[in-house]
Amino acid sequence: MKLTRKQTINLIIGLILIVVGILMACSILMQDMVSILLGVVFLVSGSVLILQPLIVKNRLLDYNALLGGIFVSLGVLVLLSGQAIIMMIAGLVCIISMVIGIILAIDSLLYYFLKKKDLKVLIIELLLGVVLFVVGLVFYLMLSDVMDYVWMVLGILFALYGIWLIVKLFIKEKNA
Repeated sequence: MKLTRKQTINLIIGLILIVVGILMACSILMQDMVSILLGVVFLVSGSVLILQPLIVKNRLLDYNALLGGIFVSLGVLVLLSGQAIIMMIAGLVCIISMVIGIILAIDSLLYYFLKKKDLKVLIIELLLGVVLFVVGLVFYLMLSDVMDYVWMVLGILFALYGIWLIVKLFIKEKNA
């Protein structure tokens, strides 16, 4: 099984996300670990995103590189200022979750009424949108009380996404 450059990068990102996700999920035991770990995650993922266009497309400037620059900046801020910037990032993540939930719910309803999409897909998208909105709202309103659990849930999501990236590589390879 020969992997392309992009598949190799996705494999590395998947493995990093699994390790980081497990550490973040366990960070409920050690509070200082969160700021260091999150800073390192932003630095590493930002660096990978900056280098990815250069490796895959032989280009230096790309959307991923710009996003990587933002991630590297966030990593430096988190490592330097610690919990204050982490609370701001957590609040921003909650707001983004609410906005994505609203957009997903509205989009599923509009697409159903305009394109007559399958009812099962509509229900799944609508439920996902409502869940994202409610979770974002609850975490935003109770951020200081549930912050430990937010990092645990985020760690689990990182690990699951890392597993999905790796599984997706082998599914595509098997079907090819």
